[in-house]
Amino acid sequence: AKIDLKNQKVLGHLDLSRMGMPQDIRLSPDGKVFYVADMMNDGVFLIDGDSFKEIGFIPTGIGTHGFVVSRDG
Repeated sequence: AKIDLKNQKVLGHLDLSRMGMPQDIRLSPDGKVFYVADMMNDGVFLIDGDSFKEIGFIPTGIGTHGFVVSRDG
């Protein structure tokens, strides 16, 4: 969910394109993209932080979780 912390309101909810089991979320160094590891879909979803839309998927292999984003993205 996208939440306005100041006003304590839910602004939106995102359903990923494939049902799965999201495990970990990391933010890109520039703060514009969220990376969501999904161990059931064996990859990482890319979510645009401004539009709150899915913008990509990176297949990584079985049981994706516990990842780190490099400083240069």
